[in-house]
Amino acid sequence: MAADIATLQRLDALFHELIAHQRQKVLAEARRRDPSLTDDDIEQPHDFAVLANDAAWQYEDGILAGYRAAHSAIRAELSGFPRFRQNASDTS
Repeated sequence: MAADIATLQRLDALFHELIAHQRQKVLAEARRRDPSLTDDDIEQPHDFAVLANDAAWQYEDGILAGYRAAHSAIRAELSGFPRFRQNASDTS
């Protein structure tokens, strides 16, 4: 059964929210370990031993990576809808 555009758009919005929430959680967890860490720092966690060697932080970061991968799949599916392609290019 093919998903309709409205369902995919709701999923797209949901993933935006999930990613934003998880990103804040990952940053907060990183800052509990080292308060000087920034948004950019958590994108390169292997540069920071305090993150690279922390299994609990890696778990939370893995959830974020999973949300991003699932969101990419939703966006790829939506790109097959001409109306969405036009709207997505307007917000980039």
